[in-house]
Amino acid sequence: MTNSFSEFARAKMIMVIGSNMVEAHPVAATFVKNAVLKGAQLIVVDPRRHALADLATRVHGGALSLDEAVEMGPYAHGASREPLGRALAQLRGELER
Repeated sequence: MTNSFSEFARAKMIMVIGSNMVEAHPVAATFVKNAVLKGAQLIVVDPRRHALADLATRVHGGALSLDEAVEMGPYAHGASREPLGRALAQLRGELER
């Protein structure tokens, strides 16, 4: 984890990839939960279903490459009006099938 706790409070979207923060980083997970309760979107990418998934705006638990997961981040920020965003929207549609 590379974010400071204060960054969670300002975040509009948080993506947790392959981490059960509730068990591994309980203090950080508390900051994430508080951010979600204040309106931040939470995307969880993990084949294991853990407590943060219950709060998530979007959960993807299937086989997803790291590249695909990272590419979903800009899409979550509404980049769909840009060429990159359109490509990410197409990827998202393929992942949801």
